[in-house]
Amino acid sequence: MPSKALLLLLKNDRQNGQTLSFLKMKHGRNFRTISIHCAKCQFLLYKYHKGGRGGLVKCLLERIVEDRTRGDLKCPQCDQEFARFQMIGNRPSHKIIQGKVFTKGMRRK
Repeated sequence: MPSKALLLLLKNDRQNGQTLSFLKMKHGRNFRTISIHCAKCQFLLYKYHKGGRGGLVKCLLERIVEDRTRGDLKCPQCDQEFARFQMIGNRPSHKIIQGKVFTKGMRRK
């Protein structure tokens, strides 16, 4: 159960219409902002706060900083489907279809 202070911050941010992503990663985790582009036409789909070292498998909705899609999980420019909606751990997310997107800002091994 989240603390009362965290719940109050979440409530205030919802009222202000700001993103909640920084609150979810507040407790010592590192994250970076990456750009997610369509692999077919290179259109910028999302700016996303990525945590961890692994590849991009899913995008949690609360971590999406800037969304340039229409919300139908298709590229607005070429209409290619790049993700599927899925609930993961009781949190709404977009499950990325591998090969349909590429990222900028990820660390290389």
